Amino acid sequence: MSDRVRVALTPDPGGLLAQLEPAGAADAAPLLAQLTGGPPHRGPGVVDEHLSADLAGPSARLPLADVLYGGPRFVGREAELLDRYPGCLVVATGWADGALRTQVRTGALVAWLPGLGGRGVPAGMLGSLLHAWLVTGAPAGALGSVALLVPGGAFRVDAQPASRRTASASRSASGAPSRR
Repeated sequence: MSDRVRVALTPDPGGLLAQLEPAGAADAAPLLAQLTGGPPHRGPGVVDEHLSADLAGPSARLPLADVLYGGPRFVGREAELLDRYPGCLVVATGWADGALRTQVRTGALVAWLPGLGGRGVPAGMLGSLLHAWLVTGAPAGALGSVALLVPGGAFRVDAQPASRRTASASRSASGAPSRR
């Protein structure tokens, strides 16, 4: 499905505080996220509106999307998808265990792992938050972590970039987790 996503970013001492409003969630509270890394954003707040599309959804919507996201069958195809859809800025793919990969049009490919004791940030949300991060002018490689702040403070969900060495060592050639 192709959705309009709105992300409002506000400077925060630790990075940026993001308010994510996915389309179709008018009656739901916005999700809050903390984005950290790189030099602090010194400008005013930023609002980013973009289209995101699930790669498993209708193919007619994919060329319109600024952010594409999908599950395990799309992992490793990020560069191919960016080539196929020139209007797309961010592709986010993930495994069922919460590990993710993001690639941006500039070529930066990052592997992400769930924070200790946490669940991974869903690929579509991470893609949209990374898109908003880029809109501020910050480089993709400067984003150090993303944490969803769940209303009520019941739990916190983190995704942190993994080094390429860690990511490649923890996956077999098929992409399945390997035993250590």
